[in-house]
Amino acid sequence: MDLEQYTRFDCPLDESVLVLVLDKYKDKFELPEDSKWHFEMSMFKDSHAFAVWEDVPQPLILLDKEILHADWFSADHLFVILAHEMAHIRLRSLDESHCDQMALNILKDNNLMDAHELLTSVLDRH
Repeated sequence: MDLEQYTRFDCPLDESVLVLVLDKYKDKFELPEDSKWHFEMSMFKDSHAFAVWEDVPQPLILLDKEILHADWFSADHLFVILAHEMAHIRLRSLDESHCDQMALNILKDNNLMDAHELLTSVLDRH
């Protein structure tokens, strides 16, 4: 699996996790054929990011490049997304509400209180 071809950066919340910034219109990203994970670029229409922690050289967060240019998007939004995906990786879970709670802890532990407040406000609306 050649990850060098993608725009990427180490996750600032955990440098052992690699964030791949994928352009759903140009990039081709596929997981190994025998992977238990399923990912298609079209899945970005329903989510901004995905976490993969098995069947890859290191844990990955797959991030939709398009959101980085959205008018509403800020650094706090990025930290919320990264913390949520980190929670999936740390918990090895697909449970969204459990990962949201863990994401709050990750944001607080990293003193990202504006991002913590943003996620809290989103969770309070649901």
